Amino acid sequence: MRAIRALGTLFATCSVLALGGAAVQAQDLKEAPGALYNWTSVYVGLHGGYASGDIDWRSDYPFGSAANRPTGFDVGAGIWGTQIGYMVQRGNWVFGGELSLSSGFDTDIKRDVDLWGGSNSGTMSARMNYLVMSSSRVGYSWGNVLGYAKIGTAGASIALSTDDNFGAGVGANWLSRSRHFYTGWVLGAGMEYPILPNLMLGVEYNYVTLDGKASADIVQVSNGALIGRYRSHIDLDSHSVLARLNYKMDAPALATLLPF
Repeated sequence: MRAIRALGTLFATCSVLALGGAAVQAQDLKEAPGALYNWTSVYVGLHGGYASGDIDWRSDYPFGSAANRPTGFDVGAGIWGTQIGYMVQRGNWVFGGELSLSSGFDTDIKRDVDLWGGSNSGTMSARMNYLVMSSSRVGYSWGNVLGYAKIGTAGASIALSTDDNFGAGVGANWLSRSRHFYTGWVLGAGMEYPILPNLMLGVEYNYVTLDGKASADIVQVSNGALIGRYRSHIDLDSHSVLARLNYKMDAPALATLLPF
């Protein structure tokens, strides 16, 4: 169902971008008849915007009450990052690939959790440290406006922690820390427009879904003694809207990459 909703959102986004691109194209042609733009290039740039992220964290933590253990964590926040990519133009069609890195996601802390013997003093926290996306792009240009869709792989470093805060005054409480890299995929769409000959301004939507399993050690705070080990299953869904600024470096040799 998540994939169906993501495809629906992607379709709606592409439709809006197509309509917006047609409107801008009409204005461009009115002001500068016959103006064309060469999209074949290597580019680097920055992005910033907002991402809503939901982590579903299920585990077999061996102590406390599973009924009083949260599973939903909200890590949405303003994010920023960088990207590098390339584009090859064939007529009005533009093909390419991109690698991006984003950071700035929030930490969600849940309190009053029973992690030991009926004591609701524990805390659990989840955070996405950074997000990496590697995607293929296909777009269509209306003169100086490019609308595109993207699909590819995604991965994120997710940090999880527990602390029962039981006996904290004497150093007897137990905690766990884990940081693992989880993988999945990304669907997205965007639009770009050159505000200067080699400077492109754009907007992009991305849907990312990740899942995976990892283990963590429970240790005693006072001496680091191993108390036990448990496994977690993570399922993350994220939606983001980003403003992008790219510097375009003309690269005519890229035109030879495609067999058509």
